[in-house]
Amino acid sequence: YLIPKVKSLRAPSMIMFIFLFCIALLAGMGVQKIIDWKNGANQETRKKLNYLLLGFPAFLFLMAFLFSFAGPKMISIWTSLFYSEASTTVVQRGITKFDLAIRNLPAMQSGAWFAFLFSGLSAFMIWRQLNNSGNVLMMAALVLIPVVDGARFNGRFIGVADPHAQFDATPLTQHLSTQPGKFRTLNLTGGLLPKSLLPQHKIDDVTGYHGNQLRWYDDLLGGPNLKNWTNPRFLNLVGARYILIPTDASFPPNYFGALPVYAEINFGNVNVVDNRNAFGRVYLVNKCEVIPDRKDIYPQVLNGTEDLSKMAYVEEEPELPIPADSMATDSARIIFYEQDSIVVAVSCTANRLLVFTDNYYDSWHAFVDGQSAKLMRSYGSFRAVAIPAGAKEVVFKYESERYAKGRLVTLVTSLYLLVVFGFFAVKGRLRKKIFTEE
Repeated sequence: YLIPKVKSLRAPSMIMFIFLFCIALLAGMGVQKIIDWKNGANQETRKKLNYLLLGFPAFLFLMAFLFSFAGPKMISIWTSLFYSEASTTVVQRGITKFDLAIRNLPAMQSGAWFAFLFSGLSAFMIWRQLNNSGNVLMMAALVLIPVVDGARFNGRFIGVADPHAQFDATPLTQHLSTQPGKFRTLNLTGGLLPKSLLPQHKIDDVTGYHGNQLRWYDDLLGGPNLKNWTNPRFLNLVGARYILIPTDASFPPNYFGALPVYAEINFGNVNVVDNRNAFGRVYLVNKCEVIPDRKDIYPQVLNGTEDLSKMAYVEEEPELPIPADSMATDSARIIFYEQDSIVVAVSCTANRLLVFTDNYYDSWHAFVDGQSAKLMRSYGSFRAVAIPAGAKEVVFKYESERYAKGRLVTLVTSLYLLVVFGFFAVKGRLRKKIFTEE
C-alpha cells in the first residue's frame, strides 16, 4: 500500500526493515530519555517505569516457565487464539503447521528463557540508571545485549564452509565448459549433484539460476514444481544438449527424437547424456503461427505435433511476410555473446524468422544489418525477429530505459546534495572567518 511494487517482490516480508528501523530509532530515543530522566523525572513517572521494568521480565519469565513445563498445551492455546488454521494447514504430506510447532518446541523454550534473561538484564541496567547508581557508560552497554543475542541467533544460519569444495572446478564442470557452442544442461541427478553446481561455473542450466525466473519462462517450465522440465519437446527447444543422470538411469528409445541419445562420458555415479536432437540457440524458420495469448502457445509447444525447429509460435504478425519455401542453404550462428550484446551471423535466400531461445524481455532490442527491427516473443518465452532476404547480421542489445531514468535521477539527486552540502560548508566557513575578524 505504501511502496509501489513491493507486493511483486519474491519475499514481501523483507519490508519489515521499515518496522525494524522504526523500532531501533525509538529505542535510541528511549535510552536518551532515560538518561535525561536520571535527574529530571518526577516520582510518578519513576513509579510507572519501575512497574514496567519489573512487570515485563516477570511476564516473560511466566511464559518461559509455562512453555517449559506445559509446552504442547501452550502451543494449543496459542494457535487457538492467534492461528486457528494451524492444525489444518498442511505443509507437506501428513504434517501440519501445528505439527511443525510441536517439533520446534525446544527452540521456543530456549528462546523464551533467553528473552527473559536479556529483558531482565536490560531492565536492571535501566533501573540502576534511574536510581542514580548507573552512568551513561552502563546505558551504552545496552547496545551489547541485542548484539550478543543477534550473534547467538544468527549462529544457527551462518556457518563456515570450505569455498574450494563449493566453487572449485570439477572434472565434470571442466568437461562441460570446454564443449563448443551455446547450449543448456539439465541436472537430473537428484541429490548426487547440487542444483547450483552448473550455474556456479557459468554453464547454462534449463531451470535457470534461481527460483525467480521471468513469469513467461516459469510458466513454460511448469511453475514452481517444474512439471515440464523433462518434456522432450521443451528440452529440445531450449537446447538441452547435455543431461546429467545417475548411472543406473536411462531414457526410453526415441524419447528426444530420431537421433540416438547416449551416455557420452561417465563421472563416478553420474552419466553425461548427449542429446543431439536439441536445437541450436539460434535458428531460422520459414513458418510461423500467430496465437495472441502466450498461455495458449504452451500446449502447442509441449504437446503439439508441429516440428518446432521449423514452426515458430508468436503473439503478433511479423513485420515481413515469411514464405514457406526451401531453407536448404539458410543458416544462423552466434559469433559474439556477452551479457548485454549478442551478434548473430545469418544467411538467407528469402525472408525468414530468426528464433533466439534466450528469454524475451522488453529492454532487449534487435538490429538487422544496423537497422532497428521489431523484437517479438516466440513460443511464449523466447525472442524472434523477422529478417529480410540477404541479411547478414542481427545484433541484440540490452538497453533499459527504466535503468537510464533511474540512473539520471540518482545523478541529479547526488549533484543537488553536493551543492547543498557545499553551500552550507562555505557558509559556515565565512561565518567563522567574520566572527574571528570581529
